[in-house]
Amino acid sequence: MLVPLAGVPIGQPEWAAAQFGIGLLFWPVVIALLLVRVAVQGMWPERFLPASLILIAPPSAVGLSALQLGASTLVGWTLWGMALFSLLWVAPLACRIANQSFGLSHWGMSFPLEALAALTLRLAPSVPLSLVGIALLAMTSLLVAAFLLATARGLRGGSLLAPEPVAATMPISVP
Repeated sequence: MLVPLAGVPIGQPEWAAAQFGIGLLFWPVVIALLLVRVAVQGMWPERFLPASLILIAPPSAVGLSALQLGASTLVGWTLWGMALFSLLWVAPLACRIANQSFGLSHWGMSFPLEALAALTLRLAPSVPLSLVGIALLAMTSLLVAAFLLATARGLRGGSLLAPEPVAATMPISVP
């Protein structure tokens, strides 16, 4: 879904549109698979909660790419609304995520928030919405800076790439 952001400026809009179509085809499939996974097995483990923000990325990225391909700003606004809904849907997880110790899954929060900030700034026709876009960009930039520091701290302290604890396996005796 991101190919048009680079493909159009380098003069390959047709190829970019084809790649965009493939991403657009699989976006609902991936969302459906995630929802089925949650319905069948329940929510993923706490340490993966930051990755829940990935639901914000597809509508934001599709909106940016669609605008790059020449779509109407109404299409952009539609996708911005979907991205905002996705943000509001995962917002209740913010306290639980903030209370966790830093892990690599926290990096999964950066791209979706960056994409939403970029789409907001791209659509900002007036000062109030541009201020929202700037606030989103500032918040995301601060998060990325905090993630960089936490990553460096975790690597230096040896806690970031520590192996996951696994349950002991018991041999089964066959009669």
